[in-house]
Amino acid sequence: MKLTFNQAFDAAPTQWEKVATLVPSTGKENTYAWLSRFPRMRKWISDKQVKALAASTYTLINDDYEATVEVDRNDIQDDQPQAQDAGFAAKNSGRMRWCLSC
Repeated sequence: MKLTFNQAFDAAPTQWEKVATLVPSTGKENTYAWLSRFPRMRKWISDKQVKALAASTYTLINDDYEATVEVDRNDIQDDQPQAQDAGFAAKNSGRMRWCLSC
């Protein structure tokens, strides 16, 4: 069951790489800061036009997620599609911290 889950997890396609950057986190939360409203370039024909940049921040708190299931020992060999579905769903949930112990 663990092998089937892991194979489905590895094979599942994801979309997040197209719109996000993976930032590993080792703490309880992460605070991100940036400067907004960066001006567009313009031809320099007179005095410089100084633009003030606005500072912004946001904090992401790392939450724990889990999905614990009970599988009857006799059903493990006969019920492989559920392990495949679980592996696929785990990868596409966006929560990369998971554990499957049998």
